[in-house]
Amino acid sequence: MAKKRRPIDQGQTLPEASQVSESAPVDGRDILARVAFLPISTWAYKDEPSVRHMGPMAQDFRAAFGLGEDDVTIDLRDEVNVTLAAIKALYRMVQEQKAEIDRLTEKIAELERLHTAAPRAAPRKRIGGKEV
Repeated sequence: MAKKRRPIDQGQTLPEASQVSESAPVDGRDILARVAFLPISTWAYKDEPSVRHMGPMAQDFRAAFGLGEDDVTIDLRDEVNVTLAAIKALYRMVQEQKAEIDRLTEKIAELERLHTAAPRAAPRKRIGGKEV
C-alpha cells in the first residue's frame, strides 16, 4: 500500500537554536555539487494526473543528502535549506570570481601602462641586405 502524502506544514519551518541538537556546519560547495547532479523532473501524482509538479524524487534526494525520515518523502525544511546552502555557495563563488576578475583587470591595466610608457626603438632599415 502506498504511503499517504502528508500535507505541507504551514507553520514555522526553521528551527530555533534551543530546539536542536547535534548542529554541524555544512560544506556549501559540496551541497552545490550534489544539487548540480540531482535529477529534477516534472511529474504528476497518479491520483492527480492533471496537476503537474517539479522537483527531485524523494529517493534521489535522500541518496544525495541523507536527510529526512525516509526515502519516500522530502521534508520541505530540508529542501529549502539545501537550496539556501547552495545559494550561499554560489554567492561565495561569484564573489571569489569577481575578486579574481578585478585583480586581472588591474594587472592588464598595469601592463598597458607599462607598454605605453616604454620607449620605442626606431625602426631598423635595410640597406644592401644589412640592418642599420
